[in-house]
Amino acid sequence: MANQNYFPAKEGSLVLWFDNFTTKLALYTVPLGLLPADITNITAKITEAKTSIDDANNAKQTLKHLESAKKAKKGDTIDYLRGKIARMKTEAGYTEAIGRDLGIVSSSDTIDPHTYKPTITAKAFPKYIEVGFVKKGIDAVDIYKRIKGEVEWKFLARSTHSPHHDNTDLAHAGTPEVREYMAIGLIGDEEVGLESDVVTAIYDGGK
Repeated sequence: MANQNYFPAKEGSLVLWFDNFTTKLALYTVPLGLLPADITNITAKITEAKTSIDDANNAKQTLKHLESAKKAKKGDTIDYLRGKIARMKTEAGYTEAIGRDLGIVSSSDTIDPHTYKPTITAKAFPKYIEVGFVKKGIDAVDIYKRIKGEVEWKFLARSTHSPHHDNTDLAHAGTPEVREYMAIGLIGDEEVGLESDVVTAIYDGGK
């Protein structure tokens, strides 16, 4: 529409629009009925907007440089410490207890993510089945469940603390069922290693 106000959507184009508008507006003060105070106020507003845009852009550039410097410094420091720590671990006085206290024993030092296998237990209580597990240095376990006789496992829970209580409803109300459980270890958010042995417990729905 001819009477619709127009402002460029892109910031760079908007700055150019501001410059053109400010420069040429003074040429049309009479036909547009503009007073000197109007020109002053309009120019001041545009100057404020342009200054804010410049400040933000400069801050973005500064942040980009700071992020780059941070990344480089972190990498340099970690590489340096990695070498030092590797040497510390070869010293005769080094022990796993010292390593744990310093926080330099990672899960990869004690766990083979390809062969790790969690140990779990299942015990029936009146209103739930308690699924216990020992993490052995991993971060958590994913617990799976199925009714005895089923083939497919169904995800039950991701748990960082043992035990987990399974109080899900019976598939058929009033009919006790044999529930099977299996767990897989997690490092971070990734399942690793082997499936646990399957454990079972009979659940009667809290009778």
